[in-house]
Amino acid sequence: VFIFQLQASFGALVVTKATTVRKLISVLLSVWYFGHTLNGMQWSGVAMVFVSEPLGKLLGDACKMKARPKAPVCAPDVEAELTSGFRAKDTSGPK
Repeated sequence: VFIFQLQASFGALVVTKATTVRKLISVLLSVWYFGHTLNGMQWSGVAMVFVSEPLGKLLGDACKMKARPKAPVCAPDVEAELTSGFRAKDTSGPK
């Protein structure tokens, strides 16, 4: 139920991040509880998971500050028609 509420409130990305960190913590607790060890590559994977969230937040905020408004993609006459509202053409013939 918690996952569905998280999805509805915050979206798929937050659910993915939350479940990934939860799984990582479960694995680390299991390694500690059963007395296993992790090799260097495994510890680098642990570090990547924990560092990715703050790094993504930091880089995401930096990219948002550099964002500029995009130029219009429409041709000028089409853009003018779109901004003035839709008007159906009179096809009833000459008046």
